[in-house]
Amino acid sequence: MEYNADNVLYDFLQLCHYFVQMPKNCIIENANTSPPDYFFKQIKIINLKQNHGFSAGNNLGYEQASGTYLMFMNNDIIIKRPDWLNNMTDVLDSHPVIGATGQMSNIDFKISQGFQYIQATYMPHCMIPVSWISGYCLMIKREAFEKAGRWRSDLYGLAGYEDIHLGYAVNKAGYLCVSPDRWIFIDHLIGMTQKKLFSENRKPDISSETKLQRFESYFGERDYKISVL
Repeated sequence: MEYNADNVLYDFLQLCHYFVQMPKNCIIENANTSPPDYFFKQIKIINLKQNHGFSAGNNLGYEQASGTYLMFMNNDIIIKRPDWLNNMTDVLDSHPVIGATGQMSNIDFKISQGFQYIQATYMPHCMIPVSWISGYCLMIKREAFEKAGRWRSDLYGLAGYEDIHLGYAVNKAGYLCVSPDRWIFIDHLIGMTQKKLFSENRKPDISSETKLQRFESYFGERDYKISVL
């Protein structure tokens, strides 16, 4: 999925085409003002008339997909090595209770004043249960995604907090989000789309405080405890 960042997307697609042969790809254009002329014939383009945001756009991509595993990625990704995709599919293949993985695996924990989290949880040769996976690079089993309630655009608006909700929902549905046992060699050009989305004096559609309140109404405080053994 992308929003008005054609130069970044073009580079991303070039690397995807070079590193891996994907049988079916779908790009959701969230009200792109200048839709590019893509040269990859195997890619399906869905150009929306208005920007529906991260969650709604990804849900539309899910509806077009047919695979057992779903790969959600931002367009501002630089792929560094050809094993990036296999590193994630091997994790999901390893055990039926594992529902999701990705590069930026996060663990939430309670402190005396609010919460903290550990980003980029990673230990070679170990798959560590985590709270949630950042949405810029997230592979998830279709059944886990569906049981978790998909992306919740109704709660979090255009962008922000939806990957945290999804991670907790996957864990609550009886699956595990886990860190990869082999590092996923990609670089993330953080915030390329959000900078455009909230530029030109546009404010976020829903405040961070409201998003946290909505999250807590479903899961309580951000304090992850393993519920699946």
